[in-house]
Amino acid sequence: MDLFKILTMRDDGTGAIDANLPRPELEYFGELLWNLGTEATVKEPAEIKLQLKRKAADILARYD
Repeated sequence: MDLFKILTMRDDGTGAIDANLPRPELEYFGELLWNLGTEATVKEPAEIKLQLKRKAADILARYD
């Protein structure tokens, strides 16, 4: 799935993805969104939200 085909750009320069992502590609999109850092907010699916939470927790755990 090509990101630029499913990305909708707004006039203010922000964008959104509103698409049904194939299950086998959820991890890929999670990694892609992780790389956007605080520039991205995931509303759903829960699988990607959980993936991002786990990655953030792994990083935080290194500093305990």
